[in-house]
Parts: sequence; C-alpha cells; structure tokens
Amino acid sequence: DNSTVEDYGLCEEGVASKSAIMLKGGATSTIGSTSCIQSLFTWGTMKKVLAASAAGAATALTVAYFPRPPQLNLCSTEVDWKYILSGMVAANMQASFEILVSVYNPNPYSVYLDDVSGSFIHDNMEFGTFSMDPTLIDSQAITDDLVSVTFNPGEWEAFVMITEYYAGALNFTVDAHLGSTFPQLFNTSLDVSIDNILIDVSGATSASSNEGNADRHLCKCNYDHN
Repeated sequence: DNSTVEDYGLCEEGVASKSAIMLKGGATSTIGSTSCIQSLFTWGTMKKVLAASAAGAATALTVAYFPRPPQLNLCSTEVDWKYILSGMVAANMQASFEILVSVYNPNPYSVYLDDVSGSFIHDNMEFGTFSMDPTLIDSQAITDDLVSVTFNPGEWEAFVMITEYYAGALNFTVDAHLGSTFPQLFNTSLDVSIDNILIDVSGATSASSNEGNADRHLCKCNYDHN
C-alpha cells in the first residue's frame, strides 16, 4: 500500500522537473511541474527587472556626473561701465583696467578653469580683450574674481564709440571662452564659448531685469553668501 516517489528531472536549462507518484496497480500521477515553471518564470522576470534597474541607475549616474560647463557673469553695472568708458575717453580710448566676474561650477566635483578670455565687440569690430588667471572652483560653488581688460579701438571706431557714448546710445557685446579641466574625471577637458553678451551703457535696458542685458544673477550683489 505504500506509494513511492521518483524524480524524473531538475529545474535546469528551462526544463521543468517531473515527479511521479507510483500508485497501486502501476498508475502514475505527475506533480511539481507547474510550481517549477512558475519559479523559472519568476527568476526570468527578476533578471529583466534587475537589468532594467541597472541600466536606469547607470543612465542616472551618467546624467548626474556628465561634465557641464561653468557659467560666467560679468558683474560690472551700468554705472561701472560709464565710469570705465569716461576714463577711457579721457585717455584717448586706450585703457587697461579690471572688472569683476562671477563663475559658477554646476558640477558635483571641482573644476579647474584653465582659460577665461574673450573680446569686446562694437559694430562687428573688436575693440578690446580680457583674460583671467587660472583658478580652481569647488563643486557647485561660485567664485568671484577680477579679469584684466584692455580697450584699444581704432581711430574711427573710437570716434563712433565716443559719439554714441555722449549721445547715450552706446552698447556693445562680449564674446567669452572658458577652458575647463575636471581633475576627478581623469582630467577630462571641456571648452565652451559664450557669445553676444550684451553690455548696454545707454541705460535703455534695465540691468536688474536682465532683459537683453548681461546676465548678473551669479554676481555677489545678487545672492546671499550666508
């Protein structure tokens, strides 16, 4: 009257196990196949979920740690530019001076600014240049620094700028270049150009509104260090 159980296979390589109970008279009854198939299905689904989770995590890390270029603001106000230009006019349109800039590092790791330089453009003519010494910026930090500026326009360009200045109609643009290196990313380098930064000395554009004028939201006077 005792029944015996014999195993006909294991859950390996996608084949369900087959267990049979030997009943009286040689009859058999297969059991266990459904539960084994369910186990295989569950493991296959889990592997897909794990693979999708790993891919999603890798994508998120790539987005979070992909190097982004630093952001640059020229912090001189309309009054500052008028003071600079009035001194430049008195010096026959040739002058060297310094202006304040703020640079923000949006990355979760430090960035080394190898090169911060650019030019001043009026009526598609370059009349000045600027440069800043290399500096290291901590992760997600803002640094304030001085850049050296030289104005040296040609005679005709100087005449036009002086005329527009006294007429209250002078504006010009700045083209900037930022060269960066990321020490924590195996010294990966990234260069970016920021062109057509408008400097409106005429006063026709409100510097506080940032509508068409140079963006100054990073400048010290516009945020609280505390």
